[in-house]
Amino acid sequence: SNDVANAFGTSVGSRTLTLRQAVVIAAIFEFGGAMLLGRVSTSTIAGGIADIKSFQREPEFYAFGMVIAVTVSGIWNILASYLEFNVSATHSIIGCIMGFSLVFGGGDAVKWAVPDPSAFPPYKGVVPIILAWFISPIFTSIAAGLLFMALRMFVLRRQNGNTLALWLLPFLVMLTVYICVFFVFTRGIKKTLAKDGDWDDAKSAWVTAIIAAGCGVLTAVVVLPILKSRANRLFKDHIPVTDATGELGMVDKAAIAGRGNEPSGASFTQDGKAPARNDNSMMPSYDANGGMVATGYHMMTPEEREAAIHKARLDAVEKAKAKQLQRDEEEKQKHQEHLAKLKAKEAGEKIQGPGFMGTLSNVWNKTKKALLHGTSVDVHEVVEDDPLVAAIHANAEHFDPRVEFTFSYLQVFSAICVVFAHGAGEVGYMAGPLATVWQAYTEGKLTSSVTAPVWVVLIGAIGLVIGLAT
Repeated sequence: SNDVANAFGTSVGSRTLTLRQAVVIAAIFEFGGAMLLGRVSTSTIAGGIADIKSFQREPEFYAFGMVIAVTVSGIWNILASYLEFNVSATHSIIGCIMGFSLVFGGGDAVKWAVPDPSAFPPYKGVVPIILAWFISPIFTSIAAGLLFMALRMFVLRRQNGNTLALWLLPFLVMLTVYICVFFVFTRGIKKTLAKDGDWDDAKSAWVTAIIAAGCGVLTAVVVLPILKSRANRLFKDHIPVTDATGELGMVDKAAIAGRGNEPSGASFTQDGKAPARNDNSMMPSYDANGGMVATGYHMMTPEEREAAIHKARLDAVEKAKAKQLQRDEEEKQKHQEHLAKLKAKEAGEKIQGPGFMGTLSNVWNKTKKALLHGTSVDVHEVVEDDPLVAAIHANAEHFDPRVEFTFSYLQVFSAICVVFAHGAGEVGYMAGPLATVWQAYTEGKLTSSVTAPVWVVLIGAIGLVIGLAT
């Protein structure tokens, strides 16, 4: 439930998705990631932290320790979430398993770093996992920073950024799909595919490439025309302009329509000085599009024309900003009125009459409200109430809204891939311990590697979905 914000926080924060839409999408793909790739993390938690050999003679102690680990980890995560602490389910469950293993058999009962040439890195155990906690953020931050710098330089800040974004979208989709599907083939269902003697990683690579290329073509043929159509409808009454700070923006044509003639001698250059001209002449006036509004007897020089257009654009941007502030205030007022109506509706709900059915209905309504409270929270309210967050939003760099509109859908797609991978990793924290308990109970022994039954992974996946919704 905590980590869904890592994926969809940007999509919800930018209002591309509502909170409920994000929860529904996250539930679907979190479940898919858990079922397709969940066995990888399940095996790591089940037998990659504690040394199974130390518990071979008394498997019931290992099973009991896993029950304690899951219980303590769950209590701590719930408590930390309630107190708004930064918390990690990964740290919690690994720490709990290490704890009971150290108590049972000392340092020898923990797998610290065991060589495994078939894995990457070529070691298994606690040390590689802890190192990954520090190495992964460093590498991902570098990769994300480089990617954003490249996109900002070559797409977001370009005058033709909208066209470039549309051309780039299919390739980014293709790359993302390739990474996700390749890991499904080589990690999630590797054992199933290995039953086919002709299937290897090389075959997985080219099959994945075909699937990714198909998704890229589908994006170019189907998605791009839809995005273009929606963008044209959304921005049909706007034109792109650049304000004095160099930031791109879209200005409503109505904001610059009907501009009258400039007074004689009122044309200015970019430094604010009046250009040399015939004082007895009359200069034409230009709008932000560069179109002539009125003509006089004197034709402007190219410098005068550019200065007039630049001034018109600056005026249009300032007017558009004022209109945008007004629209924001109106939207804020509508939002507050909507919240007030919801509160009034809740306060005015009639309590069901006496009797068993009335009591049952009241209990159900209160339970539903409590369980779904997380999907009804106004996450945008913090922008208005928190000065730090408001300052961050106010000082953020603004790009061409058409480009941001295009990337908003890529943002949702990338968030889907994140929750897919998240489901694959997180499900093991419950399914791994449950798989070892089930093996100890049914077989009365422990093996060096534990493979979770499908129904165990299914229970973990359902738990993830419930956590997202609440």
